[in-house]
Amino acid sequence: MTRRLPALALAVTLLGVASAAPAAPDGAAKTVKPCAVVLRASAESTGLSVRLGDVATIDGGDDARRNRLESLDVAATPGPGIPQSIALETVRASLRAAGFDAEATSLTGPFETRFETRARTYLPSDLAEATRTYVQRAVDAEPGVEVTIEPPDVAAPVVVPLGRESNEIVFDWLGPHRDRGTLPITVEFRVDGKRYSKLPLRVSARAFADAFVVKSRMRRGDAVGAASLERKRVEVTDLREPLVRNANELAILRVARDLEPGKPLVRSDFYLPPAVRKGETLRLVAHRGALTVSTLVQAQKDGVVGDVIPVVNVDSQRIVTAKVCGPGMIEADSSTQPQRPADAPPVEETNNHEPQR
Repeated sequence: MTRRLPALALAVTLLGVASAAPAAPDGAAKTVKPCAVVLRASAESTGLSVRLGDVATIDGGDDARRNRLESLDVAATPGPGIPQSIALETVRASLRAAGFDAEATSLTGPFETRFETRARTYLPSDLAEATRTYVQRAVDAEPGVEVTIEPPDVAAPVVVPLGRESNEIVFDWLGPHRDRGTLPITVEFRVDGKRYSKLPLRVSARAFADAFVVKSRMRRGDAVGAASLERKRVEVTDLREPLVRNANELAILRVARDLEPGKPLVRSDFYLPPAVRKGETLRLVAHRGALTVSTLVQAQKDGVVGDVIPVVNVDSQRIVTAKVCGPGMIEADSSTQPQRPADAPPVEETNNHEPQR
């Protein structure tokens, strides 16, 4: 028994050494492979900035790290079609500033990379037609008026960077919105939703309508009859007033200013002549219930139908007001006349003065 003890102790000792040995490599955590960034000798970019993915190939690492590296901005876009270069050390500095560890991200390649930004070109004819279409849709002409939009003069093509996701043009008005005449428009060029440049343009909007015109020259104060008018298709671009739409409404009007043949007629070209003129002697009749009073009065001012004007009693020289109800016709203005008691006996007073001619 005493001879076997050393062997047993040696076995226990060996067992203890074996149990203290490290675990098998199969259970060890896997390490992520470093990213390898290799600059190209030449490249093309899109959008408003140059990204690392535009000028380099990126291998290794996990997807998240590669995506971060590819989207890293390393230079500003110099402009479409303009050759540019970026140095390897500039890229290295960008990686360092973005927090990429040099041990986990290797950078190799030529001393510098030459690159150009791809271009999106808008031809003058395309821009002119797009602008014309926009203005045509935006114009809100009055009924009966047709507005024709002439394409603007675009001198040269417009070149912008080709967007990574989108290129678009946006139109806007310079100044107040008008529906005719010379319209100032601005065209904004956007790259990936951001404004890149603007182009001011002027668009001509001409308006045409079927309008009444006079056949021959008419003088101020002339009466307008149907025989003196005709209907023509004329340009009304410079008109800022409503056109005369119905010739019948001119029957009782007079010409307010001299009119030349062919001029489209607007409402301000005519005025309603006075039905009663200042100094005219008229018979004023007042009805108050069963009481009728008439007297001669003299108008103190001109008045059109519906006007309330002052008149003076020829006999008493008392001034009252009267409402003009027709050519040479007035009636008492009940809103300002004294009211006779309802139980007063009916009286008819007639003044024998005749109107002065």
